[in-house]
Amino acid sequence: MIGKQAHGSTPDVGLNAGTYLANFLTQLVFTGEAAAFLQILGHTAHLDYFGKKMGLAFNQAEMGPLVVNYGLQKFVSGEDGYFSINIRYPIGITEKQMLAIIQRSVKTLHSSVTVKKDELLPHLTPKNDAVIETLLASYETVMGQPTVLHYSTGASYGRLIKRGAAFGTRFAWQTTTAHQANEKYDLENYPKAMAILVESIYRLGNIE
Repeated sequence: MIGKQAHGSTPDVGLNAGTYLANFLTQLVFTGEAAAFLQILGHTAHLDYFGKKMGLAFNQAEMGPLVVNYGLQKFVSGEDGYFSINIRYPIGITEKQMLAIIQRSVKTLHSSVTVKKDELLPHLTPKNDAVIETLLASYETVMGQPTVLHYSTGASYGRLIKRGAAFGTRFAWQTTTAHQANEKYDLENYPKAMAILVESIYRLGNIE
């Protein structure tokens, strides 16, 4: 199986070769732990970008839906197998709740669920905060038209600041190539992008 690499926050734009393979193998006869593993990875996890089949589906009005990425996977008969679940979740659902849901969903595997702490809790700066309003105004001043807020499931240094936000240089009409083969940036957008950043730095230095 040949997959397509994608950013962990946007598994729906990639192709997960592992779950496609597991889905294919469910057509064959397996027993015991192999059958249970393939059933969960090949059916429950396959194309389950928003956790609906795993029971994790959750949507927050401002931040949008929870996103699930089934990453590393391994199964060898007679040995311990595993698969990882990377979850990007909005405010309103807790780690404890998600852990309980996953444990129920994979109980047929007679498995244990290990949580890897990364301390990347969901972060939201209100849209009416002066910082956000200033960034939006900076964009509109340079571009001559307003833009809309986008809530990202990717990790950002913006979360390290209490009123922080990610403010990048990829325009809405550009197709993202993050973490894909031939990842690139369109240099034709560079002058406008730099103008927006300069304007925003100037304005941010004059707010409370």
